[in-house]
Amino acid sequence: MLEAHFEKRDIFFTPTARADLAEIFAQASKAKTGRRGIPDRLLYDGRTLVVIECKVDLTTCVNDLRIYQKLMICPKNIKLFFVAFVSVHVFQVFSETMTLLEGAQINPAFFGMQVSSKAMTDKQMDNQIHKIHNYIRDNTKISDVDKPFFIACILLACKKNSFRALIEKYESTNGLYIFDILYDCIKSYEIDLSVFEFFRNDRNNVHFLKLIKMVLEVMYAAPSEDLINTFYHEFVQYNNRDSKQLGIVLTPDHIVDLMCNLVEVGTGDHVLDICTGTGSFLIKAHTRGARIVGCEFQRKLFTLLRCNTLLYEIEECVLFNDDCFNVMFPECNKCIINPPYGMKEKKELDFVIHSLKFLRIKGLLAVILPVGCINNRKNFAKRAEVTALAAVRKIVFCNKNLFFPVASTQTCILVLQKERSGHDWSYDKCEMYDYRDDGIEIKKHRGKVKTERFAARAATMQGAPVVNALLDKNTGWMLPSVDTSIVSASAVAVAQVEHAARAAIVRLMAEVPKVPKPEVSAPVKVGSLFEAEACKGDLNVPEGVFPLVSASKINGGIAKYCATWKYENAFTIAKDGSAGHCFFHNYKFSATGHVIVLRPKCQLTLEQSVEIAVRMTQRFAFSIYGFAYPLTIERLMAEDVMVPVSIMSKE
Repeated sequence: MLEAHFEKRDIFFTPTARADLAEIFAQASKAKTGRRGIPDRLLYDGRTLVVIECKVDLTTCVNDLRIYQKLMICPKNIKLFFVAFVSVHVFQVFSETMTLLEGAQINPAFFGMQVSSKAMTDKQMDNQIHKIHNYIRDNTKISDVDKPFFIACILLACKKNSFRALIEKYESTNGLYIFDILYDCIKSYEIDLSVFEFFRNDRNNVHFLKLIKMVLEVMYAAPSEDLINTFYHEFVQYNNRDSKQLGIVLTPDHIVDLMCNLVEVGTGDHVLDICTGTGSFLIKAHTRGARIVGCEFQRKLFTLLRCNTLLYEIEECVLFNDDCFNVMFPECNKCIINPPYGMKEKKELDFVIHSLKFLRIKGLLAVILPVGCINNRKNFAKRAEVTALAAVRKIVFCNKNLFFPVASTQTCILVLQKERSGHDWSYDKCEMYDYRDDGIEIKKHRGKVKTERFAARAATMQGAPVVNALLDKNTGWMLPSVDTSIVSASAVAVAQVEHAARAAIVRLMAEVPKVPKPEVSAPVKVGSLFEAEACKGDLNVPEGVFPLVSASKINGGIAKYCATWKYENAFTIAKDGSAGHCFFHNYKFSATGHVIVLRPKCQLTLEQSVEIAVRMTQRFAFSIYGFAYPLTIERLMAEDVMVPVSIMSKE
């Protein structure tokens, strides 16, 4: 056996447990950042070193071990071995040159890996964490809001060999209380220990001991980059009161990965998160080699953040426990945030604007927000502040059940790039992704379930329809986007047509040169410009690929897509609902009874058609017309509209 001449005291879970180990792994980070590497386990007695990686597949283990083998600074007098461990039945032992040693044996129980005969998958880990949650609820006095702090306390204590040794030899009759053991182990850390006082008087040693062993099962069998946040997700989803009071909407792991990918976080970046929470974005950025700066206002959440950085030995970080609007942050080149939703004093876009102040020119910011932030009229002024500082590069529309069950908010991810002149509405195009189908579905009695599509789509948006289009400054940035209330998520082909049609409308409205301002305009009767036709269609029609226009002020008036068409190269104007909004459609379409179809009496160019549609909207959209006083054909034909003289001369 490889471990035959070692003792239990020779097992280490971090290189910092010994000074000579710390030197060996000082520059062996798997992210190749030049920082300290942290293998899953180490066996070291001063003469022989065994490096162990525990993952769910051998290939990943071996790849990680090769990085350590290349970057470690190991003295020549130390005998070196590497172990790739998946389960008690699946492991490989390698020499110091990473040559496979056929027939070499180890005793997994010696390393504390006896808990499972199989690798713990994500699903098994979720089930185990759920069992821990239920055990805490049923057998202890720990409240819902204190559960994550209890887990954080255990995880921090488990970093110390002395604590693990005490737990292995612990007997409930020895007079020591679990709280006293935990407290002694964590008091050396620079954290607010008052948040752990809640279980000082809970002398339920038997159950605490059981819980510690259950947590160790997860920690040993399925190492996670952000284990504290994984537990916190489990606890908060059953404690809506805590999340709603704090405005907390925890970011799912695949969205954390996606947002880091969208702003291309990598080695040498300086990443800022001004509403950090438990630190998901910062932990992920650190694993990619970035330097991190964070701020969290809530005292308890800040303690969890500090526990996370201590747990993963993040030494070079700057953290503030303060109101982010009172802090002058150092300049950064990347920023990732998930701001609190629905706060009274500060709104979501306020956090975006504040973050942009500390972003370098050409720096990137990713933020996940409710869709209302980009298409609600109330947020127009805030959006203007944002686009005065940065260009909108990408918008990703997310699964409406992303934050289930804590919230059912339709959200999107914005990617902004800070520019000296802000967003150029006539030049800067935006990539818009339909990522509502991310492979996660809600199942009865099971909650959120990852389908077979999830692995392929997570963090990469594989297969998500995308459009590259100009945005509309006045009606909201969502103009060419997907309206979740009218398009089936499974109708991918229809969604692609929808994107193309809406993008065409946006390009017409924004890219086509307008009639020069010096040109004289004059009033003319609408009846002299158009022939009008009342429509009789409704929304209850079979789905297809042809736009169905109704009384909407966004998306070119398109409400859904149907199987037939009736009109082409014509105008529509809403007679009720969003009465007065006019659009020109240079494609085949159908219409409902809520609009009037207008056909020009003279030949118009594309530029002139768009110009007239804009002027019609300006004239009628904010007038007396609406549900109470609909815009009928008779009333419309009698109205005047200002038209350039060059168009009037064609009559």
